Amino acid sequence: MATQANLLDVTAGRHLTALCKFRTTTWTATARARARARARAKKEGKARRKQLSPQEEEELLRKLIRLMKEMVQSDAPRRVKNEANYVLKQLQRLGLSFDHYRGKLMSVIRKAEHYLTSKDAAKADIEITSRDMALLMGTRLEESKKDAVQGDMLFASNEQLKQFLELEQKFQQGQTPSFGAGKPWEGAIMKYCLAPGISASAKDAVEYALRQISHATTCVRFEHVEYDSSKNGCQSSPAVYITSEDTGCWAYVGETPSEYLPDGMLSQQLNLQSPGCDTVGLAIHEILHALGMAHEQSRADRDQYVEIKWDNIESTQYVNFEILAGADQQRAYDILSVMHYDVNAFSKNEGQPSMKILDRGYGIYTQDSALFHMYQPGNRVGMTQLDADQLADLYAGKADGGTCTSRELQDEQTCEDKLVNGLAWEDENQNGCSDYDDPQLECGSNSVAQEVCCSCGGGQKLHVWVPK
Repeated sequence: MATQANLLDVTAGRHLTALCKFRTTTWTATARARARARARAKKEGKARRKQLSPQEEEELLRKLIRLMKEMVQSDAPRRVKNEANYVLKQLQRLGLSFDHYRGKLMSVIRKAEHYLTSKDAAKADIEITSRDMALLMGTRLEESKKDAVQGDMLFASNEQLKQFLELEQKFQQGQTPSFGAGKPWEGAIMKYCLAPGISASAKDAVEYALRQISHATTCVRFEHVEYDSSKNGCQSSPAVYITSEDTGCWAYVGETPSEYLPDGMLSQQLNLQSPGCDTVGLAIHEILHALGMAHEQSRADRDQYVEIKWDNIESTQYVNFEILAGADQQRAYDILSVMHYDVNAFSKNEGQPSMKILDRGYGIYTQDSALFHMYQPGNRVGMTQLDADQLADLYAGKADGGTCTSRELQDEQTCEDKLVNGLAWEDENQNGCSDYDDPQLECGSNSVAQEVCCSCGGGQKLHVWVPK
């Protein structure tokens, strides 16, 4: 046993050196220091924004115009259609001017994610990918966390990484079928809280993402807990502390007990920089990491579907394309997975692909090579059916009752009343959204009801998942 433990220590050390040169994060900074850091990050982010080539500009312009037209013709509320129509006219009249219309474009993209599944978006050639988001923002926010594994995955400590390696060793010995990249949450319940300063757009994206994920399986649930200023995080632990003030999109992987976290941290952080990471697809991606899921292209069978273009990747970035032997491969390989990189991820030059999808990779969506260009990896619209299947595989046996199955994604949406801090909304007279169906309660007299209640024209459009 001593020898095995020593080997694990050595292996963990190597992984830490190669993967994530771990740096502890201080949670004791003053508000003034945090404000200075945010201002500096914002300034640096603007300086790093990449100038688009004419080809990239034209490609993104055409896709965004198609997306705006789709939204104008959809069954979205009138205010959403009007916003999309305004942006469409500006794009058609003035061409692409991200500095002037970046905020409006991001707003419409967030709303479009409520009405499109990744498969439908691909079929309509309007799929929004992580590369599109990088071009739109002028920087790759999913690759900006320096001490992260594969760009956005954080292992809290040497101990947590060693636990991950032990699980991978069990997989290789046939003792466990699949586990993803991190420890599933006890009872399949992930506790979370929102930072008091989280942006409205990031908060909306998180709330929508949590409900979408919870509908995708029969077992995974989320429990909102209060923020505790004395702990600079969530009131209880373990829990996920969701912020938008730091740079980039990233999360700690799987349930992470506080003893594994850097000094001063009692909650594991998940960050969605705003603007840039505050979309539903990106929120789903990071929350699935927090639940324990790995990147799709980390699967051991990846090379049957994807060719890595090593010559277009800096040697220091090779580690981001390492294969995880324990990543789920019981299901079909899914190039549209919300957990897949896009084809230019970690490229030396944004115009040179870091990977190429082989013909076999398109197989579950189309056999027609003329349509391959429509099915682009790096989907950041939302979960696919196979994402839900893999999440259910990860939590099989972990939930109360022991069973966990995925539901089936439908090509339709339904409206659900919005939650407020994880709870059903009530007005000052304790009337909820169901009461506003009563003609005596007028929606027009309550602006909050108009926003949160479906019966008042508000609420959230959610994709429908039904029992298999």
